[in-house]
Amino acid sequence: MLAEYDLQQRDYITKVSSLVGRADILCCIFYLVSFLAFAKSLHCPVVNKSMILSLIICQISSILALLSKEQGITYK
Repeated sequence: MLAEYDLQQRDYITKVSSLVGRADILCCIFYLVSFLAFAKSLHCPVVNKSMILSLIICQISSILALLSKEQGITYK
């Protein structure tokens, strides 16, 4: 009986820890996309569609990084 309970606890802990790790990965991915989009927008010498699109992608991915984990705002 105790061994069965222990196995159930291990299964639960594994599932919960994988959910917690997903927030970190999502925040990192969205932050990197935001950074790369901002860096791409800096290389445009004049304001054009490419620059505006890069800045919009930067804004959206920054918001998604913040929504996935609170640390997304501290990276900026």
